[in-house]
This record gives sequence, structure tokens and C-alpha cells, in this order.
Amino acid sequence: MQQPQKWIWGLIPVAALWLLAGSIQTGKIEQDLTARATAASTATGVLSPRISVTGRDVVVSGLRMSDTGADIVKAIGVQEGVRLVRDATKLVSFNAKKDQNQLTLSGLVPDEKTRSDWQAGIKSRFLGASVVDKLELAPGVPADFANAVGFGLGLLSRLDTGELSVKGYKLGLNGTPLSAKAAQQIADALATALPKGFSATSDLTVKAALANKLDNTTCQAQLTQTNQRGRILFDTGDTTISEASYGLLDALVYVVNNCAVQRIVVTGYTDSVGSDDNNLALSQRRAQAVADYLIAAGIDKGRIEVVGLGQKNPIASNDTEEGRAMNRRIEFTVE
Repeated sequence: MQQPQKWIWGLIPVAALWLLAGSIQTGKIEQDLTARATAASTATGVLSPRISVTGRDVVVSGLRMSDTGADIVKAIGVQEGVRLVRDATKLVSFNAKKDQNQLTLSGLVPDEKTRSDWQAGIKSRFLGASVVDKLELAPGVPADFANAVGFGLGLLSRLDTGELSVKGYKLGLNGTPLSAKAAQQIADALATALPKGFSATSDLTVKAALANKLDNTTCQAQLTQTNQRGRILFDTGDTTISEASYGLLDALVYVVNNCAVQRIVVTGYTDSVGSDDNNLALSQRRAQAVADYLIAAGIDKGRIEVVGLGQKNPIASNDTEEGRAMNRRIEFTVE
């Protein structure tokens, strides 16, 4: 009766060796499938793919810049030994919605530095809009995507209301520019200045004029209020208007276009750094640059008067950089 028991005990080491050999073989198969699935998913555009293999089933995750989900499944599925493929990759995407004085951001951001860069651009361009940040950190988002988002945000800032979407290499922009000129400039930028490799679609409708023209008092109040929402910026020591100020200028164009008044005085000021003569000339040239922007946007040249007053009439102390920045300004006066 005891002899069969010894025989059974003798099978245990054999079984253990068999299981160990099977485990080693399975591990080799899974390693091989992982390598081939990684190569196949990389070839379809997955960024730094992560492959999980259980037996002959494969799960692929990571980021992608195009709608290649079906291609990923097909590319891995044809590999020898694969039974089932599940695509868990995520399309790199970003969305920004501008609604009155609020900007809502969602989608992916590669790192905190990029988030900070986007926030800095928003602060200078979006005229004090509050920001709702729903962005998700996603290391591995490529730099060209971040550049495309920055480019798109610059255009979105020129819309009264609108939405920007960037999905992989496709950028979409829709909303309401504040003048026909702004609409054309935005369309031209989408056609000629997109980051390399990106395509764009747009749906832009110029904001309708007010039903009734603004009287002088209301016009002045609207101009002052709009101008105080931001600052018209110039290149240092120059008269070239910064692109960051285009949104503010477009808003001012809209107000002037809806004013009944026939004359608007554009006055330029500087800080106290430099000679009186140089500051006077610089303030005149900068005021003229702003007037030229208004005229190019459709404002009748005869309605605009340009004045440069240099460092006169400071509104803050010139002893601090903050005060000097406030004194370098453009003002609009209804006459």
C-alpha cells in the first residue's frame, strides 16, 4: 500500500520542473510579444508606448498625435502569437473656450513650465479674463504640440467669444472676431503661419455692430474701460506694436466703430527715461502706430487725431519700474 505513495511523491519534482519550464517559456513568449508590439505601435505613431502582455493578450497605452487607434490594433494584431489587442492610447488634445471674461482650459499639458508659459501668454493677451484650469499633466506631449497651442491661444485672444481645439496635428478655431480686418488676419495666420506639420480649420463670423450708435459720453466710457483692461505694448524703444496687444486693439476698434462721435484723439505718453525731445518724438510715433492700426481696421482716417505728449501728465511715479510702465501708455479721448 505504501509503494504507490512513494511513486506519487516522485512525480512532484517532475511536475515542478515542468511548471517552471512552462513559466520560463511563457515569459519568453511575452517578452517577444512585448518587443514586437512596442515596435509595431511606435511605427503607427504612439509616443513612448507602454505594452502589457498577459499570455497572448496585449494592451497598448501611451500618447498619440493622430487618430490611429484602428491602425494600432491592426498593426499589433497581425503579429504572430497575438490573440487579442486592446487600445488604451490617448490622443494628445487641448481645448480653450473663451466666454466673455472667462477662459476655460482643458486637455493635456506636458509639464508645469509649459503650463506657466501658457498662463503668462494668457495674462498678457486676454485682458484680465479669469482662467479655469482643468489641464491634466501628461509627460511626453511633444514640444511642437505645445507650440501649436501657444499659437492658437494668440489667435483666440482676438475673438470676442470663441473656442480653440488642438487634437493631435489638427487645430480648429471658431468664434467672433471684432472686425473684418481681424477676421482676415486670423484666417491668413491659420493659412500661412501654422507650426510645421499642423493643419487648421476655422469658422469665423464677425461680431455684429450695435443696433444703436453710442453717444459721446457712453463712447468715452467704453473706450476708457476697454483700454484699462490691458496695455498697448510696443517693442522696447520702438513703435512696433506687440502682437500680444492685438486683442486689446481689436476691442478698441469695435468700440470706435460703434461710436457716433466723429473725432477720436489718440494720445501717446512715455516715462521720464531719456531726453524730453526723444520722448516727445517716441510718444508721437507710437500714437501714430496705434492710429494706423485703427485706420487699417476700417476706421475713417478723418476721425482720428494723433498727439504725442512725451513724459507729460504722469499717472504714477517714475521712480519705480511699475510706475514707469504705467506712464508708458496710449489714451483715447472723444471730441
